[in-house]
Amino acid sequence: MPEFLQYRLRFTGGLHIGTQGVNLEEAGLTIPSDTLFAALVYAVQRVGSQADQFAGPYVQSPVDPPFLLTSA
Repeated sequence: MPEFLQYRLRFTGGLHIGTQGVNLEEAGLTIPSDTLFAALVYAVQRVGSQADQFAGPYVQSPVDPPFLLTSA
Protein backbone atom coordinates (compact mmCIF):
# COMPACT_ATOMS: atom_id res chain seq x y z
CA MET A 1 0.00 0.00 0.00
CA PRO A 2 1.39 3.45 -0.88
CA GLU A 3 2.43 5.84 1.85
CA PHE A 4 0.42 9.05 2.13
CA LEU A 5 1.61 12.27 3.73
CA GLN A 6 -0.74 14.89 5.08
CA TYR A 7 -0.01 18.62 4.98
CA ARG A 8 -1.94 21.33 6.76
CA LEU A 9 -2.36 24.53 4.75
CA ARG A 10 -2.77 27.89 6.49
CA PHE A 11 -3.69 31.01 4.57
CA THR A 12 -3.02 34.31 6.33
CA GLY A 13 -5.06 36.40 3.91
CA GLY A 14 -7.91 34.00 3.20
CA LEU A 15 -8.54 31.98 0.08
CA HIS A 16 -11.32 31.97 -2.52
CA ILE A 17 -11.49 29.01 -4.89
CA GLY A 18 -14.04 29.92 -7.54
CA THR A 19 -16.05 27.03 -8.94
CA GLN A 20 -18.99 28.25 -11.03
CA GLY A 21 -20.27 31.26 -12.86
CA VAL A 22 -18.79 33.60 -15.42
CA ASN A 23 -16.51 35.23 -12.85
CA LEU A 24 -16.31 32.16 -10.57
CA GLU A 25 -18.68 33.73 -8.05
CA GLU A 26 -19.37 30.54 -6.12
CA ALA A 27 -16.69 29.29 -3.75
CA GLY A 28 -15.68 25.65 -3.46
CA LEU A 29 -15.13 23.75 -0.24
CA THR A 30 -12.05 21.93 -1.55
CA ILE A 31 -8.99 22.90 -3.55
CA PRO A 32 -8.74 20.86 -6.78
CA SER A 33 -5.49 18.95 -7.31
CA ASP A 34 -4.68 20.87 -10.52
CA THR A 35 -4.93 24.14 -8.55
CA LEU A 36 -2.56 22.75 -5.92
CA PHE A 37 -0.09 21.66 -8.61
CA ALA A 38 -0.23 25.10 -10.27
CA ALA A 39 0.47 26.70 -6.87
CA LEU A 40 3.51 24.43 -6.42
CA VAL A 41 4.86 25.36 -9.86
CA TYR A 42 4.35 29.03 -9.04
CA ALA A 43 6.08 28.63 -5.65
CA VAL A 44 9.06 26.92 -7.30
CA GLN A 45 9.35 29.81 -9.73
CA ARG A 46 9.04 32.43 -6.93
CA VAL A 47 11.98 30.98 -5.00
CA GLY A 48 14.17 31.28 -8.10
CA SER A 49 14.13 27.70 -9.36
CA GLN A 50 13.21 26.58 -12.85
CA ALA A 51 9.50 25.75 -13.05
CA ASP A 52 10.00 23.75 -16.26
CA GLN A 53 12.51 21.48 -14.50
CA PHE A 54 10.02 20.89 -11.70
CA ALA A 55 7.11 20.16 -14.06
CA GLY A 56 9.22 18.35 -16.69
CA PRO A 57 8.91 14.81 -15.24
CA TYR A 58 5.11 15.08 -15.44
CA VAL A 59 5.27 15.91 -19.13
CA GLN A 60 7.94 13.33 -19.98
CA SER A 61 6.41 10.43 -18.05
CA PRO A 62 2.78 11.12 -17.17
CA VAL A 63 2.17 7.45 -16.24
CA ASP A 64 4.94 7.43 -13.60
CA PRO A 65 5.00 10.91 -11.97
CA PRO A 66 7.34 11.73 -9.05
CA PHE A 67 4.33 12.26 -6.75
CA LEU A 68 0.55 12.53 -6.93
CA LEU A 69 -1.81 15.08 -5.44
CA THR A 70 -5.42 14.75 -4.43
CA SER A 71 -7.88 17.52 -3.80
CA ALA A 72 -7.52 19.28 -0.47
